[in-house]
Amino acid sequence: MGVHADDIAAVLEAIRETALRVTVTRETPATYDPATQRGSGGTTDTWTPFGVLLPVGDSTLFAPGTLIARTIQELWLEAVNMPVEPRPGDRVAAGGHLWTVLRAMTLAPDGTPIVHRCFVER
Repeated sequence: MGVHADDIAAVLEAIRETALRVTVTRETPATYDPATQRGSGGTTDTWTPFGVLLPVGDSTLFAPGTLIARTIQELWLEAVNMPVEPRPGDRVAAGGHLWTVLRAMTLAPDGTPIVHRCFVER
């Protein structure tokens, strides 16, 4: 982990002390064969990292061009139990709600992933 080993350990400890276990699910759709009219090869991957949900500024916003309210939260996930970066469309069960990842980035100061920072919507 190099120079940042103490910082990484402190971040992971803070997340685990205040976090809850979340479930991240990624569904890869089946490949459709028009000749047989069937799908095959779809998969579902699931991870259970610790995560912290935080409100972002005005977390209840309106969808562009509408008066439909939307709730967006910031979700920090430990990278230890989430070895891949979340992608838009991944589903997250956290805090009694089902969220959808809008965007995500991984923080890895010296190449070792520490946390994934995601923006999620329900």
